[in-house]
Amino acid sequence: MMSRAQRVSITMSAGEVDDLLATARTMSLATLGSGGWPHVVAMWFAVHDGSITFMAFRRSQKCRNLAHDDRVTCLVETGTHYDELRGVQIRGRAVEVVGDKRLPAACAVARRYSDGPVDPDEVARQIRARVVYAVTPIATVSWDHRKLAAADSGDLAG
Repeated sequence: MMSRAQRVSITMSAGEVDDLLATARTMSLATLGSGGWPHVVAMWFAVHDGSITFMAFRRSQKCRNLAHDDRVTCLVETGTHYDELRGVQIRGRAVEVVGDKRLPAACAVARRYSDGPVDPDEVARQIRARVVYAVTPIATVSWDHRKLAAADSGDLAG
């Protein structure tokens, strides 16, 4: 079991969290179904205006879930072995992005996964049947197990 001091020592700084979110390609998104069971799916996302932003088809299970309970947990993680694990878990509320902010938020997600320029008119067509969400964070937890070796050796700079 990890001690409190070890948990504190592996917490990522805000900059480290930003770097992970900028480089990770997929997040796990958990919503709550009407029966109370978690519904977890892999999603593409972007950080736009400081919030995790994602899109989903309006008729999808996640959108139906969010219509009755806006609570979400977003998990972005990387690493294969225990001493390589890094991640950030953001608990929050998914808010539908509407009005003038909707298209720029959708373009941010599209741009992240595009190999070339993104045409806003094309994105506008694609999102007609989709909902664009931004996550308002309530609590964030992060970890970087690569820091465990540094903590054990007394070298927390690396």
